Amino acid sequence: MAEGPDHEKLTAFFRELTPAARARLSAAMNSGAGADIPFRAIILEPLLAAQRALGEIPLQVAPEQLLLAPLDPFVTNEDVKTKTPGVVTRVMRDRLAQWLVTTGAPDIVKDLAAKLDTIASKAAQDEVVDQAQDKLAHHLTDVLSKAENAKARNRLAAQLGGESGAVDLEDLIVALRRRALLTRFASETHAPSGPMDEALRATKAHLDSIAIKYQDALSFALLLVRAKLPNPQTFVRLAAVAVETTDGSRICETPYVRVLDLALAEAEREYVCARRHTSTAERPVFLRAVRGFGATARALGSEVDLQADGVHARRLAALKREMAECVRSDLQDLAPRVRRLVRPRAQERSLEDHEIARLEADLDLLLIARSYAEEIALNALSGRVFTEVRDLLDTGTPQLMERLRAADEKTKPGLRARLATIVTVSQKIFGSEYGALISKAIDVAGQEARQPQARSA
Repeated sequence: MAEGPDHEKLTAFFRELTPAARARLSAAMNSGAGADIPFRAIILEPLLAAQRALGEIPLQVAPEQLLLAPLDPFVTNEDVKTKTPGVVTRVMRDRLAQWLVTTGAPDIVKDLAAKLDTIASKAAQDEVVDQAQDKLAHHLTDVLSKAENAKARNRLAAQLGGESGAVDLEDLIVALRRRALLTRFASETHAPSGPMDEALRATKAHLDSIAIKYQDALSFALLLVRAKLPNPQTFVRLAAVAVETTDGSRICETPYVRVLDLALAEAEREYVCARRHTSTAERPVFLRAVRGFGATARALGSEVDLQADGVHARRLAALKREMAECVRSDLQDLAPRVRRLVRPRAQERSLEDHEIARLEADLDLLLIARSYAEEIALNALSGRVFTEVRDLLDTGTPQLMERLRAADEKTKPGLRARLATIVTVSQKIFGSEYGALISKAIDVAGQEARQPQARSA
């Protein structure tokens, strides 16, 4: 029954019934004898609509979204250039959904939608979806097998709207075929406790059956493990523990090379995220991404010995260069902005709130770049800028306090506000104790400024 005035009237009527009456009617309509009820389809659709609106049964989800649900734990928001098996971008997932409806499997989607429209029970809905996912897995396997040559694969990629379309389709097939295995694995995977290497050995034992019997699902299982680990260093350490060596070349000969692949994919996502969130308003996200990139790059450089001329080492070096370019300009411009804060020229306007916010965020960036100088390939620049900023604060703050002592009532508020900002900046560079000391010194300078005025009065 198409939605219209009659559908709306029936839906409104069913909403006025008691919950018990709606439940009894729905049970009767979906029973074996219910198939013989006259105008069953016309009645059932608005009844289900009323029950969904009132929260008595789950809201209706588009059938193509239900078919793709096994892929969801492995979907990332960043649209990266490098395709890593097991990782599907949000953009590609949306394209897969559209492709299923239009070209990929429209009959399966329509059949599932028709069945769901006549079912109210959650358990029955799940069973129908499960059957449709099995059918879709077989269908997509046939589609992929027919795309044997490069021309056919390119055509398939064009339909999906991305160069990695065929590989993403392979990932979808694996997620569908291994969904029960991966669901069970996810339920049995927990955050590590106790000594880390012992916990990682237990994780490796948990992974071994998949690594041996279901290698196509190993990347997916590793991503589920990564979600439970506290940091990228622990994840990369898993490869060394699993193979019992830090030799990157030996790790690359085993299925656990996928740990390195996935760690590099994580680093690339952090870089893309940082590049996309560079505005002042998005600065916290930017800083988290830069820090995350540094941590992942350090893990790859310290937990395993990557082959100097190997694929992983070359890709990591390229990502480091790209991240360095992403943050370089902000760091190069930092010292002049701090100089403007601590050594203002005559009649120079005070910094506005957004400028102060950006300055504080970029000081955080400087500290991150200094902590991960090698990983972000900015060793020399971060050291030089840190020294310049430290010297400016060290020499400029006392001069501003002297100006506060000599200031009149008109200029004093502006100087106090500027010095308050300097306290915040100094805490980032010298620590909280130093910031508290400077704050006290500023209060003393302000009091000394009032005393001469009181004596002259």
